[in-house]
Amino acid sequence: MASVVATRSFKPLQIPAAQGFGLKARYTPVENVPTLFDYKFIVDRYSPKRAAVVDYYSRLAPDRLSWRVISNINSKDINKAVLRNRLKRRWASAFAEALKDHGYYHNGRRRTAPKDGKHYLTGLKGTLEILIFSDRGINGAHRELVGASRALVKALIRKVQQLEKADSSADKQTEVAANTRSAEAEADVSSSLWSMWNKLL
Repeated sequence: MASVVATRSFKPLQIPAAQGFGLKARYTPVENVPTLFDYKFIVDRYSPKRAAVVDYYSRLAPDRLSWRVISNINSKDINKAVLRNRLKRRWASAFAEALKDHGYYHNGRRRTAPKDGKHYLTGLKGTLEILIFSDRGINGAHRELVGASRALVKALIRKVQQLEKADSSADKQTEVAANTRSAEAEADVSSSLWSMWNKLL
């Protein structure tokens, strides 16, 4: 079982093409981070749902993208819960279609390989929260929602690539530092052996 990460190190994604839709997003490359909806159950030790939520996140497969649509519209703006749920469903459908258009399954793995199992290909990883601040998605055209979701997927891909480049450069620097330390250690050993040889002479 994977460990559940209780800290929420989310950072906002810049999506300039989707500003008119009231669409924002927060992303973290850390896996198995609970979304804002589930986090309140994990931190509440007396919540009856706490054990079930912890068990769910501990069983998530590695190398996958966990995402959830969160509506930040209160009941005053949209007074019917069925409409708020429709808003979230439409955005979730549009984002899943945008992932498919970019060659990913709904869990972020590449479509050129199986979605699950042993032979899947790693694609997008981490945790994403899609925040909705406008009711435009209730009656808006589906293609408009998909277009805004494509902008979100592009921003997510750029972010993941930047993090991968940073990780690779950090690994290279660590390798260079390790090689330098080993070379210095060999030089110290050789110099000490040479000094011992001179003493024997």
